[in-house]
Amino acid sequence: MSRFTIIAMVIVMATVAIAQSNYEIMLSRPDITGLTGGGATNLDGIPTTGLAVGTILIIYDGSETRIYRLTAGTDAENSPEIIRPDDFADPGNAKVWKTSISSDPGETGFSPTGGWALTGNTGAGNFLGSTDAQPLSIRTNNTEKVRITTQGQIETYNTGFSVFIGEGAGANDDLTNNRNVFVGYQAGNSNTKGSNNTANGYYALYSNTEGWENTANGCYALYSNTTGYNNTANGIEALQSNTTGSYNTANGITALYSNTTGWNNTANGCSALYSNTTGYNNTANGRNALVLVNPTAPGEGENNTGLGYLAGDNITTGSRNIIIGANVDAPIATGDDQLNIGDAIYGDLSTGDVTIGGGLSITDIPDDAAPDSVLTLVDGQVRRTLASATGSWALTGNTGAGNFLGSTDAQPLSIRTNNTEKVRITTQGQIETYNTGLSVFIGAGAGANDDLTDNRNVFIGYLAGNTGTTASYCAAYGYEALYSNSTGNDNIAIGADALYSNDDGNWNTAVGVAALFSNTSGHGNTAFGRNALTNVDGTVATEGEYNTGLGYNAGDNITSGSRNIIIGANVDAPVAAGDDQLNIGDAIYGDLSTGNVAIGTTATPTSKLQVVGLPVYANNAAAIAGGLTIGAFYRTGGDPDVVCIVH
Repeated sequence: MSRFTIIAMVIVMATVAIAQSNYEIMLSRPDITGLTGGGATNLDGIPTTGLAVGTILIIYDGSETRIYRLTAGTDAENSPEIIRPDDFADPGNAKVWKTSISSDPGETGFSPTGGWALTGNTGAGNFLGSTDAQPLSIRTNNTEKVRITTQGQIETYNTGFSVFIGEGAGANDDLTNNRNVFVGYQAGNSNTKGSNNTANGYYALYSNTEGWENTANGCYALYSNTTGYNNTANGIEALQSNTTGSYNTANGITALYSNTTGWNNTANGCSALYSNTTGYNNTANGRNALVLVNPTAPGEGENNTGLGYLAGDNITTGSRNIIIGANVDAPIATGDDQLNIGDAIYGDLSTGDVTIGGGLSITDIPDDAAPDSVLTLVDGQVRRTLASATGSWALTGNTGAGNFLGSTDAQPLSIRTNNTEKVRITTQGQIETYNTGLSVFIGAGAGANDDLTDNRNVFIGYLAGNTGTTASYCAAYGYEALYSNSTGNDNIAIGADALYSNDDGNWNTAVGVAALFSNTSGHGNTAFGRNALTNVDGTVATEGEYNTGLGYNAGDNITSGSRNIIIGANVDAPVAAGDDQLNIGDAIYGDLSTGNVAIGTTATPTSKLQVVGLPVYANNAAAIAGGLTIGAFYRTGGDPDVVCIVH
């Protein structure tokens, strides 16, 4: 019989309580006798009378290790897992040795080859996950919370169908059917009942409690929002001060920064509409466009449109102004109903009077004239950590505070499914995802049907891009954004339900809640603002394509029309199914197929400039007597009908 080197450690449990266990640890105890040679499991000769239940014996014979626990019971001998000692039959000594941990993975699922320590590991090449075609499931309180699929998706689970990634993200969510996506340090931290919200960034949507259908991308974006809804903020500090304002869209650093209760505002560009607090229905496209608009009383600072770098940057309390062009200002900072296009076309939108180049003045437009407008397991086993005796991550979860999963040296954390790296957390804090399609999918169901060819898509949000199979070069951010897209390429959707219905349409851009919602096959459409171009949907080829809508509800009446340009809040196309229509603020209309422009009429212009409604006077004196001023136009009413300038 061979001779074995036997090392015995006895751990005697002194006290067992529900909340706490105390242990006496003894090495080489002389009262432990009777351990025989011939095998690590020959424990029969060890007297157990007097040994406390809970005594743990660790045995190593040079080739295998087992840990036995003395357990009260009458279990039948089943070596090596269950050993009855020789004194088993002594009165009151019904105790057996049961295997607690074995180096044979087939017995207990334990292996000495390594594992993830409760306080981290060192060394390169380690990974957490499966080596077969099974996902990695992660639980807390024995309930699955995170799953990393074999396709590289990070799926998170809770009763609210929400996604929370980052310290404090969504910490106060009541986990009802809220369907929120909060990614970033403290993102959405205060949210309780708010639903269908998306926040990506440091402190994004931090203060939101019950607001719904908000999208915040960027550090401090929508930070102060509490109950406001249907807001979209993309950029550092975009809409940071908003509290209860709704239906706002801000794209750019500090865009709509000061807005608190204002609604239906759209700002695209760094600091666009920066100062606005309570104003509504304003649209600014361009850096610092409408930067100073800030009402001080009801009826002020509303329904303004500024398109261009610094466009309308002088307006403070004025309303219903349209300013287009770089560095173009309103004639009066506090004025209303002013039109300035490129410092070339001026107008009074209250009357419809327009001045072009300082030389054309149009007055007396009839009142009924409406211009045309714009996430430690390996092979399914718990593995012992050689570098640490403090424990490892169990297959069914751990308890205790202060544990973490990861490295303690300058190595990234690699996470695998089917023995293929799917996620890596770098030493710089980046979360890198890997799949054969070079795509990024974050959120339950996001990109779930992608065929993982070289599609290079980015889908972030609950069910974002869910239906897509072969679609490529698409980006979707927000709840169900680009949900139905199957084969459409080169599409961008930002905001809840943006481009929701798109199937095979290409080259579309939608920014704002429900922007381009109905489009299925149309190409080349651009929509900025909530519900912008929301009903565009061509039913046959060449319909519903290449439309542009800028502003809240801009062009929301267009169905099958193409090549239309609609600018301004609540501005519609003259004909829902019409093509090549221009409508800027319901003041300037045009036929884009001919380049003709009309002022004073919604009828299709028949010349490069068509003006309807000039007054009729016999001569200059009569025109002056009729109230016209120098530079105004009138016609004589004869044949030919001469157009004259008051001098």
